[in-house]
Amino acid sequence: MPLAGPGYRRERPLKRLPQILCGFFIFLYALFFLYRAGAALFYAYPLEYGEGAVFHEAGQLLRDGFAPASLYPANEAMPYRAGIYAPLYYYLQALTMALTGSTSLLGGRLITLVASFYVAWRLYRVARATELVAGRKAGLGIGLAAALTPFATAALYDWGVLAKADLTAIALSMAAVSRVWRADSDRRATETGRAYLIAGGLCALALLTKQSALAAPIAILVWLGLSRNWRLAGLFVAAWLGPVAAVGLGFQLATGGTFLRHVLTYNGQPYDLGFLGAALNYLVWTHIVLIGLAGFWVARPLVGRFERFDLWRIYFLIALVVSFSAGKVGADFNYYLESLCLMSLLAWWQVGRLLAQRPLARFGPVRLGLAPLVLILMAVQLFQFHHIPLLADGANTPGPAQADEAQQVAATMREVAARGPLLAEDSGWQAALGLPVALDDPFVFGQLGSQGVWDERPFLVALSTGYFKGAMYEISQADLGEKALDEAVANGTAVPFERRFGPTTLQILQDRTKFIPLKRIGRYLFLVWKS
Repeated sequence: MPLAGPGYRRERPLKRLPQILCGFFIFLYALFFLYRAGAALFYAYPLEYGEGAVFHEAGQLLRDGFAPASLYPANEAMPYRAGIYAPLYYYLQALTMALTGSTSLLGGRLITLVASFYVAWRLYRVARATELVAGRKAGLGIGLAAALTPFATAALYDWGVLAKADLTAIALSMAAVSRVWRADSDRRATETGRAYLIAGGLCALALLTKQSALAAPIAILVWLGLSRNWRLAGLFVAAWLGPVAAVGLGFQLATGGTFLRHVLTYNGQPYDLGFLGAALNYLVWTHIVLIGLAGFWVARPLVGRFERFDLWRIYFLIALVVSFSAGKVGADFNYYLESLCLMSLLAWWQVGRLLAQRPLARFGPVRLGLAPLVLILMAVQLFQFHHIPLLADGANTPGPAQADEAQQVAATMREVAARGPLLAEDSGWQAALGLPVALDDPFVFGQLGSQGVWDERPFLVALSTGYFKGAMYEISQADLGEKALDEAVANGTAVPFERRFGPTTLQILQDRTKFIPLKRIGRYLFLVWKS
């Protein structure tokens, strides 16, 4: 994959080795992502914790005729359900379920996959349309590299196929920023005004998909503020917040006041600086070359005023700041998705500029081309992302062994559910099997109970007095072998992931006078009520 565009000087094969290595890794990771996408589309059970709860909510929404009160209930009695996202993705997934079936994850994953491909396409188009030096735009290789590098990261590889709202919101946000960016060079006021109205509408849809989709509209408003165009700012704000306010008010009235409780209060997990430190440590050291090159691109207008501070730089910086919300308890890779996409764009622009300018770096008496050195660093960065789908346990790419284990888990779940109500750590398993769900997101309700936002006493009484005849969760100790897992189950140290259940709920489940182990399948443990 040549990284140079028209007019760039061709290098001898040996000198092009850094480009060849980068192209090889990018192509390989793209194949890996496609493999994961295909495997995920035909896997009938949840891949990640949290995907299942969204899946269950969408299925219930379909069964209840798309009623808002069904998605955001009062939760005064079982079944308890947490609609933690704004409504658009739930409704989109429910609509696809009308075609694929209310127990199928296929529709939700297809939505996310289409959004992922759109993000890649948008990155490619933006990368190719940018002048890296005067009169010279990025080549095909730079465009492909900018578009595909995010899918080499663990975050996009993992979340780019999950039936969750994140990638859909990012696709809408990126479409909005692209619309404004294209209109910026259009001198016709009517066309520019229309572009900001469209961008505002897209940002509204993104916010109605995921309520934290704020980086794009803030970036556009900062951009308008720098240009002091208050008329366009007013048009944009009206097109952005007007639909959001109308839909929010409508849902608030239709649900009897529970809509905002779900999308705001139910997301109010405590902020932990320790979580933030670990998240930032991972983000920086795992993506250090990308961050460094993107940082160089951002810094150019600040040093010597080589060019103006454009919209994509602003968008990247704000998305990076928004990713600091990864300090929220329960945060995961999805908090990095938007900033990683933009980081790839800016980093490869910087590489393209170096390829075009051919600057030399002096190391004592030695002078070396800077572009080949940077490409070698980028190849090292890509190698650092190393993962092979069948061995990528952290990404849960379903292979034959996992599919076989899933069938055993599903059969055991049906057996346990035949005894009576079942409490599952991941309600997506129950939704995929068409089983009733009494509490769809133990993590969210555990946090709400600990904070006193949700009265968990009726649920705890039901759990401790035998209402639930069985329970199921995934053991957190991933590094234990089969024998060690059996021993952990026997001595009571086989515990679920931290905070997946509230502390009192976990205490009751570990009380062997109430629940006893029935069966372990891989890391899935089944408990039954001790009658």
